[in-house]
This record gives sequence, C-alpha cells and structure tokens, in this order.
Amino acid sequence: MYDVIKVQDVGKYPNVSRELVLVKVEINSNTRDDIMHIVETFRGKVIDISLDSIIIEITGDSEKVEAFIKLIKQFQVRELTRTGLITLERGNRILKEYEEEF
Repeated sequence: MYDVIKVQDVGKYPNVSRELVLVKVEINSNTRDDIMHIVETFRGKVIDISLDSIIIEITGDSEKVEAFIKLIKQFQVRELTRTGLITLERGNRILKEYEEEF
C-alpha cells in the first residue's frame, strides 16, 4: 500500500470516475437465479462461486454501485468491500507527473 501523497480536486475538469465493489453473497437453489439476474443487469462479474456463496465484482459510477447494493441487500450478504471513487481526467490532462516509472 502507498501513503496518500497528494489530493487534487478534478471535479471542474472532464473526467472518468469509477468505484469497485466486491460482494460475497450466500446462495442456494432458491436464490441463485435471482442473484445471477441482478449481476447480469448490472454487467457485473462472478469472481468466485461455491455451493453456498458467490463473490461478485461490480464497477461503475457511484449511482450504479448504490443501486446494486440496495438490490443485493435483499439476500444474505456475508461481506462487502468498496474502493470509493477513483478518477482520471479525460484527454491530455494528467493528475501528476511521475519521476519514476511504475
């Protein structure tokens, strides 16, 4: 993990912003199809599946993430992690000049 070195407000510039959510949901034969339908509707990805649980990845803007969480909460959510908003400016603008390569 890296320490936060600089925070920059990019809201005044055109940008692309996304969040990532990983959710582990309890599944059974009665809930599997309903959960899969929600995942497909939100263009999510199934990252892991077992006999009794599924891990789902959803990426998108905050409104999409909130809508997904609201729907999936009707099922037995075992764990949920969320990145928070990440952003890059569109076009040639960059957030920071880096002296070293990654």
